[in-house]
Amino acid sequence: MVRLISLYASNFKKLRFDEPLELPEGLTVISGLNEAGKSTVLDAILYALYGRVIRPPGRVKDEDLINYGADRALVRLDFEISGRRFRVSREIRRGKPSSAILDEVLPNGQLKPLATRVREVTEMVEKLMGGISFNELVSSNVVAQKDLDRLIREGREREKVINAFLNLESFNSVLEDLNEERKDLEGTGPSRPGLISLERAKLEALRAELEELNRRRSELEELRGRLRGLEAERESLESRLGELEPLRASLAKYGEALAERERLGAELEGKRGLLRSHEEEVGAIEERIRSAEAELARYGDLPSAEAPRIQRALESLKELEGRRAAAEDGARRIEAEIERLERELEGFDPSELRRAREARRKLAPHLLATIASTIASAALFALGAPLALLAAALAAVLILRTFSLMRLAGRSDLAEGLLGKEALLAERRAELSKLKEEAELASRGAEGARRELRESLSALKRYAALIAGEPSPELAAEKVLERLSEEELEKERLESRLRGLRESLEDAMRRVDALALQSEIEELEGRLSAIELPQLPEGVRFSKELLDRVSRERDEARGKLEGIKASIETYEERMREDERYIAEHEGIEAAVRDQEDKVRGLERELRVVKAAIEGIEATAEALRNRVRPSVERYMGQILPRLTSGRYRAVALDESFGIRVWDPDAGEFRPRDVFSGGAEDQFLLAMRLAFALSLMPEAKGVKPDFLFLDEPLGSSDEVRRSGIIEYLTSELPRLFGQIFVISHVGGLEELFPNVIRLEDGRVVGR
Repeated sequence: MVRLISLYASNFKKLRFDEPLELPEGLTVISGLNEAGKSTVLDAILYALYGRVIRPPGRVKDEDLINYGADRALVRLDFEISGRRFRVSREIRRGKPSSAILDEVLPNGQLKPLATRVREVTEMVEKLMGGISFNELVSSNVVAQKDLDRLIREGREREKVINAFLNLESFNSVLEDLNEERKDLEGTGPSRPGLISLERAKLEALRAELEELNRRRSELEELRGRLRGLEAERESLESRLGELEPLRASLAKYGEALAERERLGAELEGKRGLLRSHEEEVGAIEERIRSAEAELARYGDLPSAEAPRIQRALESLKELEGRRAAAEDGARRIEAEIERLERELEGFDPSELRRAREARRKLAPHLLATIASTIASAALFALGAPLALLAAALAAVLILRTFSLMRLAGRSDLAEGLLGKEALLAERRAELSKLKEEAELASRGAEGARRELRESLSALKRYAALIAGEPSPELAAEKVLERLSEEELEKERLESRLRGLRESLEDAMRRVDALALQSEIEELEGRLSAIELPQLPEGVRFSKELLDRVSRERDEARGKLEGIKASIETYEERMREDERYIAEHEGIEAAVRDQEDKVRGLERELRVVKAAIEGIEATAEALRNRVRPSVERYMGQILPRLTSGRYRAVALDESFGIRVWDPDAGEFRPRDVFSGGAEDQFLLAMRLAFALSLMPEAKGVKPDFLFLDEPLGSSDEVRRSGIIEYLTSELPRLFGQIFVISHVGGLEELFPNVIRLEDGRVVGR
């Protein structure tokens, strides 16, 4: 019997125990929230025994098991086997090798070392436990809800587990060895191709080499024949090239001399033409310059200096004439108005007109006195003077008198109109006198300006003919100024044209150096006369077509000759390669025969291995079939307890496929047609049935503990009560220690032992 006593874990995954955790006898629930470290307790026990864990699956790096932020982790497990107590300790350190030690705890408490290296500790633990391996222990003593279907979905693994607990471990070993031998021979994929495949590939390679050897032998004979033909063709082409090369050289030399003569002649003619063009261009420009200078000489005596004085005199004359005309027009308008006013005044009585004048004359001083009195009385009132009333009375009398005179002066609107017209007539007569005076002054000034303008024009001999036909000096002056402006513009145009021609002449002289050009022409003439055409072979007349044809024939012959030489080199190289290959592979026929014998031998060996595997598997299957009725019987006992009596009968086929009696359907149905929760209960019943069926026949050392990881997670309350009832009543008779890992609440009240975890620590027992 293997019994667990205590576990200590420090920084192993989430576990951080302050002291060893006692693992009691009987039924124990390990509870806590998700990520509390419940399943890690099982991993710590397995790691202590075998140096391996369930999660993550497969071989993992030990450093991945150290708690985040820590540098080392420690696991220590005390366990008992058949009355002997042992202690296994394993330590993991970052960046350093892991260590392990296995001690026997003697009755006096002293420790007796049994193994001190990691591999030795694992081998010794497995030996003490009767040879039970990690996988076998996990398959028989660990029931995980998420892994319950492993036994029925992984047939090969299930067969190995059953074989192990039927004392057929030798079958497993032999089958593993034979399967490994079969895999070595047959291969499993690209990463493990198999010895037969490799040897077949070698055989194919040897056969290919033999085929290549035969091909090269044939090719060698063929190349020797081709080489003889190429040698003859090369001699013929070399002879033809001996004829073409000197002929082509003579023609090329003749053509080069002829081309040089033509080139120099063309260059000479070009320079001569350039010199002629330059001389013609310079002569034409000089002729245009002489013409422009002659034309410009006609405008050498322009009286441009007199133009401003004539212009000022003309403008002054026009201004005076305008002032005179304006004054005379104004005088005529005013004379007409004076005549009209005089006619209007002749129809009125002179006495009435005199009275109106007298009343207006008297009214003026009274009006001034009235205004002064009014202002004085206002001031007295403001000062509070005693004379304010007297001043006010005086002002009132003056106001009344003023109004009386105003009525007298303006009692007749007609008289008032006469007075206004009389005043207007006097004003117009004064204006008329002034305008006549202005007109006289302007007339005398205009006459003086006209005399000055005639004197200025008479001095202009260039325009005498133009002035003679005009009686008016004003019109003559305007024509002279217009003609002078036109001739000044023409003179400026001619001067600009002359400047441009002179610049063109300078540019032409800069562009072409006539003396240097003449020197170049003389040099070219000398070089051209010195060229002599070479002598051609007799009967040959030069032509570009003949040179091109001979050159083409020469190039074609050269190309063919180079190609033949390259082919000869290629053939010779290939012949050397073939000869070398033939020499290196003379024994290939014997190697192919030997390799064929080797492949046939391996194929016979594979047939023998497959036959042995089939025989052992058939024997093992017959032995496993002996336990199938027991598993089926135990499932029939366990399943009603787990399902509260709903499912009572189970049938297992030859491959241990589950079929359950469905009372609703009235027949056995496959497990996968039922609900997920029911299927998990079937698998749990099967897993427990395997343990009950196989454990009595184990290797002599029976693990007395059972771990159930979340067996209640997918069950409803009714099914859960059935599972709990079975766990608490039936299983304790079969296992001394039962550990139920669950996050389901309310289980603490149903189990005698409770281990409660929180964030990797034990917080309640």
